[in-house]
Amino acid sequence: MPRSFPRFLAALLGVSLVTSAIHGQTLKAEPGDWPQWRGPQRDAISTETGLLKQWPKGGPPLLWDSNKVNGGKSVGTGIASLAIVQGKIYTMGDHFTDGKSGDEFVYCLNADNGKEIWKVKFGPAFFNGNGAGPRCTPTVEADRLYVLSPQGLLACLKTNDGATVWQKQMSKDFGGRMMSGWGYSESPTIDGNKLICTPGGEKAAVVALDKITGAVLWKCQVPANTGAGYASIVSAEVGGIKQYITLLGKELGLVGVDANTGKFLWNYKKAANGTANIPTAIVQGDLGGGLFKIPEELAGRPRFHLHGLRRRRRPLEALLRWKGRRQGRGGVLPAGQ
Repeated sequence: MPRSFPRFLAALLGVSLVTSAIHGQTLKAEPGDWPQWRGPQRDAISTETGLLKQWPKGGPPLLWDSNKVNGGKSVGTGIASLAIVQGKIYTMGDHFTDGKSGDEFVYCLNADNGKEIWKVKFGPAFFNGNGAGPRCTPTVEADRLYVLSPQGLLACLKTNDGATVWQKQMSKDFGGRMMSGWGYSESPTIDGNKLICTPGGEKAAVVALDKITGAVLWKCQVPANTGAGYASIVSAEVGGIKQYITLLGKELGLVGVDANTGKFLWNYKKAANGTANIPTAIVQGDLGGGLFKIPEELAGRPRFHLHGLRRRRRPLEALLRWKGRRQGRGGVLPAGQ
């Protein structure tokens, strides 16, 4: 996991990058909204238009600084990104009282001026020498948002005031665990009436919950107790079967799970390492160019492999498209075909 950075209020800045006003809605990909991790379709592609082709000298004008407009109080420390829906910003952050202990909060800010609308305490702060604070980007749909703490507390909250609708604990409720020690980092996935997440338990590696009530719809049992990876789930239809795809620990790597039943379908171990399986997969078509970028520690130097998967009747065949070396970790974007 990358080293943590303090997201003091100066890190939450409103800037003028769009030449016209844009309005949007929840997960339906209306321009202007960014309701979950990597955007409406989880592919990190924005459909906004009217963007500046070149920034003015000195950069875009600063619209607001949340540190200043909230009396010097920031959204805290963390690796969480922002969900933006209907003029509101949702995120998570930790405030430490002595460097290693404190509280975690979920925040809602006004996107027009950066002012805090509400914040709710979500548990203890998460300290880790290689990345403190929450990792989850909230997922927002209609009047609810879904969040996950590094300690494995999953909750559905109301968007108007942050009140808890329901909650689950990954280890207690599903026997879950992480593949290594940097805390749960997934951003929950909404698909129809389901919330899908990755506890990482042997009998509940991936689970589907009723998004309104939190009731368990199915649990996916896997052939090895690998723990959860640090990736977030994407969905795809492969060979006529709708499935959820994500990264688990090194014993299984990339996995596919039947979206209707939770049945374990396939895995690809070469996409995994034993340290931290992080990137969110990119799927194109029937996995005919489905791409995912995997960091593998080689002699202390991260090597990034870009794998392309294509389906053969049975089993799934995986092809290495290219690989190269660079420092750091991250995801990838589709660029044409």
